[in-house]
Amino acid sequence: MVTAYPDEARYVCNNCFGPLEVGYDLDAARGVVTRQSIQEGPLSIWRYGALLPDPGLAPVDLGAGWTPLRVPPALAEVLACENCG
Repeated sequence: MVTAYPDEARYVCNNCFGPLEVGYDLDAARGVVTRQSIQEGPLSIWRYGALLPDPGLAPVDLGAGWTPLRVPPALAEVLACENCG
């Protein structure tokens, strides 16, 4: 069963209390959202802004995220990963 909810803070389904999944309008995003537009966006979640609902508010950015990945040498050795860094 698919239920659409309004754009508001909501975390679970009213019927089964399960997690909600976002439904994207991919036809509307096609041609607007490109690999280049995402790469050129800010180094935050807002680079995906064209895919996010627009509540008409200014974006809030706490500066979190974009933590660089570190190569784990011991794990790479266990996994026999030759291209891990």
